[in-house]
This record gives sequence, C-alpha cells and structure tokens, in this order.
Amino acid sequence: MNNVLNKQNTTALQLLNTIIQQATHIHSSISLQKKNRDKLELADINRILTRLTVQKRHASTQQDREDIQQQINDQRQKIAQVQENRDAASEIRIENYYKTNIGKNVPVTYRNVKDRPADRHIRNLTYNNTSISDPQQIQQIMFDHYQQTANQTIEQTVSLDQFN
Repeated sequence: MNNVLNKQNTTALQLLNTIIQQATHIHSSISLQKKNRDKLELADINRILTRLTVQKRHASTQQDREDIQQQINDQRQKIAQVQENRDAASEIRIENYYKTNIGKNVPVTYRNVKDRPADRHIRNLTYNNTSISDPQQIQQIMFDHYQQTANQTIEQTVSLDQFN
C-alpha cells in the first residue's frame, strides 16, 4: 500500500478523500435514478388513470364500467402505496435525525410531524352567553370590542422607578 501511495505522490488522506468523493458521487447518481424512476412510475399511473376514465365514459355495458372502475381503483391504490412509502421514509429520516443528530435539519424534514397552521377565521362566537355564527354580527361585535378597549385609558398603578 505504501509503495502505491509513494509512486503516485499521494497521501493516505488524499486517497481516502478520493474514495469518499467517488462513493458520494455513486450515491447521488443512484438517488437521482430512483427519483426519476419514481416520477416516471407516477406519470405512467396518471396516464393509465386518464385513459381508463375516458374508457369508462365510453363503455357500453355496466359490466365493462365495473371492470374499468376496478382497474381505476387498483391504480389509485398504487398511488396511495407510493405516498405511504414516501411518508414512511420521511418518518424514518426524522427518527434517524433525532437518534444520531446528523442529517439535514431543514423545514422539509419536519413536514409530516408539523402541526398545520391554525385557521384564522372565526366561524362561531359566544358573546353574552349567546352563540353567534353570522360573519357580519361577529365582525360588528369584534369591532365594537376593539373600539371600547382602544378608547379606554388605564391608570398607571406603579411607577417605573417603583417597579425596578
């Protein structure tokens, strides 16, 4: 091993670095191939679903429509399986990140475990023991409450010097 390193004027660290770069390149190319293969598979399923939907529309007998519907359900099941596999892989990446503290710490990592943003619309309001669901009334009550609190003056009970 030392003879090989000395003949090429490379150190063991340079050789190791080259091996790591080659392995990373191979890993990236395999990952890209798998990603492209998955895209093509989903595109094929989409084309099949489109074709089956058109066939179902033009089917002459009820039995033909049922057979085509069964094929459509099979294709939809394939899509569901692909999505389930993606979700499982994402969960595994998150678990591995927490276990090893290595990996990419990016927002996409937490997409499946993140809570959805809260809905900011008020659809129902209880005011003076009355439930109100009319948006106009809710808006008027909120506006009146804002006006009342915005115009209200609050006396200072403790001065800044006393507070410190």
